Amino acid sequence: MSDQLSSKNTLKLLLIVSVIAFAEAGVLFLLGAFTVYQEIIGQAEPFSSWFLTVFLFSITLFVAKFAGALAQGMRWARTAAIFWQIMQLSIAVGSVQGPNPNYLLGVVLGAASLFVIVVLFMPNVIRATSKTKG
Repeated sequence: MSDQLSSKNTLKLLLIVSVIAFAEAGVLFLLGAFTVYQEIIGQAEPFSSWFLTVFLFSITLFVAKFAGALAQGMRWARTAAIFWQIMQLSIAVGSVQGPNPNYLLGVVLGAASLFVIVVLFMPNVIRATSKTKG
């Protein structure tokens, strides 16, 4: 009974982590779309806006791919998720520093990233995400 309860809780945690990752992918997609919009109305530098757009859409695909793989229990997805959360933590720290700090962005990104990192290192989550082939 305890094993079944633990397994259900692990699946719930993995689902929450996957939803957070998909939400991150959605935000990245919207940022990419906004960059395209700025280019269309002529308020952006041509090269940098197109580069940023391609980069954001590529990262969106990466985050969506590892979020789906996490939900399926794939081992490689843990590494990708940890990497992405560390990148987000660096953005969170940078957003609360400097001349125009954005504390809300820093706190939201930092809290989500720390939550995902802690969950991914839980022993039952590691056991649940140990598949090597789909």
